[in-house]
Amino acid sequence: MSRIKVAILIATYRIGGPGKGLMDFCEVAPDYGCEPLLVGFTLGRETSSPFMQEALRRKIKVLSIRHHFKYDPTPLIQFSSILKQHKVNIIQTHGHKANFIVFILSRFISKPWISFVHGWTDEDWKIRAYNRVDKLLLKFPDRLVTVSKEMAFKLYSSGISRDKVKIINNAVSEKGIPKENPPLEVRDALKIPEEDRLLGVIGRLSSEKGQIHFLQAFSEVIKTFPQVTALIVGEGPDEKKLKEFCISKKIHPKVIFTGYQKDITSIYKSLDLVILPSLSEGMPNVALESMLLGTPVIGTKVGGIPEVITDQKTGMLIPPEDTASLTRTILELLNNKSKMTVLSENAKRFMQENFSLEKRVKSIIELYQETLSEYESEN
Repeated sequence: MSRIKVAILIATYRIGGPGKGLMDFCEVAPDYGCEPLLVGFTLGRETSSPFMQEALRRKIKVLSIRHHFKYDPTPLIQFSSILKQHKVNIIQTHGHKANFIVFILSRFISKPWISFVHGWTDEDWKIRAYNRVDKLLLKFPDRLVTVSKEMAFKLYSSGISRDKVKIINNAVSEKGIPKENPPLEVRDALKIPEEDRLLGVIGRLSSEKGQIHFLQAFSEVIKTFPQVTALIVGEGPDEKKLKEFCISKKIHPKVIFTGYQKDITSIYKSLDLVILPSLSEGMPNVALESMLLGTPVIGTKVGGIPEVITDQKTGMLIPPEDTASLTRTILELLNNKSKMTVLSENAKRFMQENFSLEKRVKSIIELYQETLSEYESEN
C-alpha cells in the first residue's frame, strides 16, 4: 500500500490529553509509512493557539481553519481545500465540531473517515446539546476508535455495531510530556512548606472530574495529618465553586489553585500522590503520565481507570463520590511510604510494558490500512 496521508481535525485551544496523544503520534507516525497533517481552528483575528504552537515546536505539520465568526460556514470550504491540496486519503476527527464538518463534507467528498471518541462532559445545557448531536453523528464514520472497554460498551449500547468499533488505549512517553528548561521548582515557587506532603488533582475544573469530592476528603485528612498541601491544577467552570468550598471549610490556606500549567512534568515530580476523583473518564492521561513518572495514584472505579490501575498493585481504587473511602486511602498512603514506593515502581513497570507509544502508533496505522482497504474494495 502507498504511503498513508491522514488529515487529523481537532478543535482544541489548550494542549489537553487528546492533543498530547496526537502530537506523540504525529512525531512517530512517519517512521511507519504515514504522513499526518494536524488541522486546528482559530477564531477571528487569532492566528495561532498554544496547541498549534506546541505542534510547530515539535516540527509537526499543522494548519489552521479560520472561523471569522461563530457560525461561519467557510470552514467547510477551507477543510475541503486542504484535503485536495494535500492529497489526503483518510480523515480522522476528534470531537463534535470536527465530526459535524466531516459529516457535511462526506456528501461531497469520497474519503474514508475514522472518528476518535474520548467521552463527553455534562457541565451545562449547551454542552449536553452538543453531546446529543455528536452521538448521532457517530453513526456515520467508517470506523470509531475509543480508548477503553467501558467507552466501547457505551457505543454498543447506543446501537453502533461492534465491528465498527476499535479499542486503542492511550499511551504516553516521557519525551511527549511537556517540560520547561530549566524545570519549574514547584515547591519553592508556590511557597509550600518543606515538611508538607503534596497531593495533586490535575484536570479540567468541572463536575465530572470530581474535585469537590477530593476537597471534602482533604478537609478530613488535614485534621489528622496537618502537614499536607493540595494542588488543584487546571481551569474550568467549577473554579469559583471549588474555591468557595475551601473558604467555607477553612482549608483555603492549604489548597493552591494553580490554573492551567504547561510544565506538567515538574508538577508530577513534585507531588507525593496524585488523586483522580472522577465521576466519568475515558482513559485519563493524568493516570498514565503519573504512573510513567513514578507518582502513585488513587483513582475511582470509573471508565478506563480500572483498566490501567490494579488495586493495591499499580495504584489504589475507590468507588466514585465515596469521600470516606478516599479519606481513608489518602491517610493510609501518607502513613506508609514503603507502600507508596512499591505502588509507583509497579506502575512505572506496567506502563513501560503495556502502554508504549510505539504499540499505539502501530495499532492506529494498522487501522488506517484496514479502513482504506475496505473503502477501496467497496468503491
